Amino acid sequence: MKRKVLIAYILCILLVFCASCTSDPKKTALKELERRKIPFTEQKFLEKAFEGDTDAIKQFIIAGINKNARTAEDGYTALMIASQAGHFQIVKLLLDNGLDVNAVDNTGVTSLMRAATFGHTDCVKELLERGADANVIALGEKGMTALMFAATKGQTEVVKLLLEKGANPDIRSDGGNQALMFAQLSGNPETVALLTSAASNVNTPNEKQINALHIAIKRHEPQQAAILITNGANVNASDETGFTPLMLACQEGDAVTAKLLIEHGALVNATYDNNGRAITPLMIAAMKGHQQVVRLLVSMNADTTIQDGKGVTAAVYARYNGFEYIARIIEGRD
Repeated sequence: MKRKVLIAYILCILLVFCASCTSDPKKTALKELERRKIPFTEQKFLEKAFEGDTDAIKQFIIAGINKNARTAEDGYTALMIASQAGHFQIVKLLLDNGLDVNAVDNTGVTSLMRAATFGHTDCVKELLERGADANVIALGEKGMTALMFAATKGQTEVVKLLLEKGANPDIRSDGGNQALMFAQLSGNPETVALLTSAASNVNTPNEKQINALHIAIKRHEPQQAAILITNGANVNASDETGFTPLMLACQEGDAVTAKLLIEHGALVNATYDNNGRAITPLMIAAMKGHQQVVRLLVSMNADTTIQDGKGVTAAVYARYNGFEYIARIIEGRD
């Protein structure tokens, strides 16, 4: 009888011991990682954040991994990595476990900036709701904001969300560019239109006195240029070289935009100083051989007799460059 009681007592002790082992979440998590042959290291933790392995991330956190671990080279946290990859569940899990939503990497880029760049709207929304600052400036990345990163990639939905959550469209990066100017790099007219409406002044120039309209014309984006022109862009603003939007359109051979500029008040006979020569839009179009633009300017009463200060007219410039047919148009002989 005593023997049976002793055996039962030992069994009870074993059961209690086993129960205590299995009830330790940390040990259980470590065993699960071991079962999956995942090393319990910070590097592997960061790798799993990139891969989108939500369960592994959960086990790492329970097992006591350093949640603020960073990549050695760039200083990326798991939250930054997951945000860039668009792994929403991991982003949420990491935020639930206290990761700093506004932490920056070695160049000053935040998790919000990474999610915004790649158009992960759900991650952007979650980060903003958890306190992400939409107006942080990445000093190591040309002074850009999350709005600028999203604008550069034409992420219209993200841009809209950021604006709704207080992102400032008037912040200027290194060089003086606003989000609107970065939007033009994307070629997405919807993003341009959105930021055109949001900006307090579409005519704000950068350090080279180049504004949004100059950029649109230079990049051969007539739709973007039209949006800006119809929303009050200054059609006679000149950059640091003295070039006006009409001069740029003439240089690029963009007759459609040139016509729109003139209809909105662009000066057809404006001049800029080129080494002592006063050059007009007609002279520029003539030099480049842009027949359609030349015909447009002549039809819009451009003065064909203006000389550049050294006795040279638009027709002469055309001949200098081998465009006899352009010279004939200017002289009214074609």
